[in-house]
This record gives sequence, structure tokens and C-alpha cells, in this order.
Amino acid sequence: MKAFLKKRKKLLISLLAAAMVFGIGSTLAYQASGTGAVTNRFSPADVTTEIEEDDSLGNKTVIIANAGKSPAYVRARIMVSGVAEKDLLFVSKNSAMGDQSKVYIQVNRTDWGKVSSDPSKSGFYYYCAPLPAGEITPPLMYSVKVGKNLYGGEGQPKTLADFLEQTGFSVTIYQESVLAEPGGLTSLPAIAALFQ
Repeated sequence: MKAFLKKRKKLLISLLAAAMVFGIGSTLAYQASGTGAVTNRFSPADVTTEIEEDDSLGNKTVIIANAGKSPAYVRARIMVSGVAEKDLLFVSKNSAMGDQSKVYIQVNRTDWGKVSSDPSKSGFYYYCAPLPAGEITPPLMYSVKVGKNLYGGEGQPKTLADFLEQTGFSVTIYQESVLAEPGGLTSLPAIAALFQ
């Protein structure tokens, strides 16, 4: 019986030694293959948009440029000071000035839209497509025309320049942008919802 146990003991020790050699070898092989450098294959989003304007008396062409590395959705607000909101008319390009006691702001209603739930005249205009990196939007607005009945009359500023100075009249553009979704939305309510 002792001989039987001795043979079994040798066999058991041999098996344990083989298992240890195999285990250590496979661990070293795993460590050697699992410690190489990993390459990062994505980059963070970069949304950077800027306002570019050509501003001269009577003209104010405004575009938004995407200076970032990612496509973006853009919205902009046209804010006017120096006149009451009831005296502002936001009209399409080349619209006639029918009421000379109003200020006409010509906007691009083809490429930019407003959400119907926004009743204010100076609410946000949304660019109706994703703006690719490095690209610019079509103009948001083309010009500002001040009706002739707002200056030159008795008790009024004598010239347009006087009107602008005395009323503090100014047109300011404020814009925001968010990262565009893959595939690109073109539905105005869906784009507007991204800004909420």
C-alpha cells in the first residue's frame, strides 16, 4: 500500500508542477499581450460658432460661421433697441416699405425659421439644417430700413443719423449653437427642442 501511495504522490506532485508551469507561462503570455498601447479612436465634440456681419448705414448682413470641428444647429435672436416692438416689421428680402412710420428688418425666411409657439417679433430664428464644421449659414438678415416718417419732421430728429443717435437705436444679434445629431434634423420644432 505504501508503494501505491508513493507512486500516486509522485504522480500528484508531477501534475501539480506541470499545472504551475503551464499557469505561470499562460499568465506571462497574457500580461505580455495585454499591456500594449491603446490608440484613442475618437475625439470630443467641438462646437464653436461666431457671428460675422457687414454693418453699414442701412445694411446689416448677418451670417453665422461654424469655427468648430463638429457640425452644429444654430439659432439667433435679432434684438432691436430704441424703438417700440410695435414699430418693428420683420419682412422678407426686397419687401416694399409700405408704412414709412415703421422700421423694416429684412430677414431670410427661406433658410431660417421661427417656431410658431414664439409670438414675439424678436424671438429666435433657427437655421433649418445642421451647419457643417468650417461652413457659414446663408444670411440671417439683409438690411435695416428706417421709415422716413420717423425723422425729418417737426419735433423729430433732422436726419437718419440724428434719429439713430437720439433714440439709441441699435440692432444686436445674439446666437447660440448645439451639437448636431448624426443624420441631421431638418424639422424646425425638432431642432428648436434641442435648445430646451
